[in-house]
Amino acid sequence: MKATSDVTDVITPAEIGEFQGASAVLRSKNGFAASLMEVVGAILLGVILLGGTGVAIGAAINSGRDGQAKSSLDAVKSAQIVQQSKTQAYGTYEALTTGADPAMTKTAENIKVNATATNYCAGVKSTSLTGPTYWITARNATPVETMPTDAGLACPTF
Repeated sequence: MKATSDVTDVITPAEIGEFQGASAVLRSKNGFAASLMEVVGAILLGVILLGGTGVAIGAAINSGRDGQAKSSLDAVKSAQIVQQSKTQAYGTYEALTTGADPAMTKTAENIKVNATATNYCAGVKSTSLTGPTYWITARNATPVETMPTDAGLACPTF
């Protein structure tokens, strides 16, 4: 393959012209040009980036709210351990949060607890956008999104 003269031509610095700063380019009639498509493309790119950032922030907030709901159930679990050691029975939300020496403080109104002497079922509705409900029982202390069906105990509904 042979090199042609148009491929081997080199542009010299004198042909480019001298360096101009940004302000000089913007003030010049010939310095800066953008087509309508380039401007629209830049605006669309900005909107897409801002939208993606908004979605990411929203997802993080929802995830945090779901985590907060699960954490509330951990507080109930700990309070039930204290309640059982004091009374030899599990307690409802009211029993856990009232009295001279409550097992837990009233932290959220979206927690519901049903209890018997041998079992309890606690539920909490997340305040996230999707708003799942989580439950735990004395037999399964891991928060689940499916209402438990432990015999002899009706879990709270929301």
